[in-house]
Amino acid sequence: MTSLEVLKEIVNKLNNNTKAKEEIKGTKDVFQFKTENQNYYLQFKEDGSAEVFEGEHPAPSVTMTAKDSDFSDIMTGKLDGVRAFFTGKLKISGNAMLANKLVGMMKKLK
Repeated sequence: MTSLEVLKEIVNKLNNNTKAKEEIKGTKDVFQFKTENQNYYLQFKEDGSAEVFEGEHPAPSVTMTAKDSDFSDIMTGKLDGVRAFFTGKLKISGNAMLANKLVGMMKKLK
């Protein structure tokens, strides 16, 4: 399963979880993902829901670059995002604290 497919599943869970949406409500951040095969981004809406789009956002809050398999492992909890960053598997530009916040949100949805 590609990281994009994993992210879409997570976003679907989020959008169907009223409690999670309440916690995220007001977030308008954009998370750009870049892999060796494709680029896509996650955009949060004012109501706490989110959407995934293929391509590149013109002004993301944070951009993360990694191998597709590493993103999948981070999103599913098989690879710690902080460890991936410090071992060079994950590169982050922009607001790095948002990347950590995103990993926390994903863990809550498992």
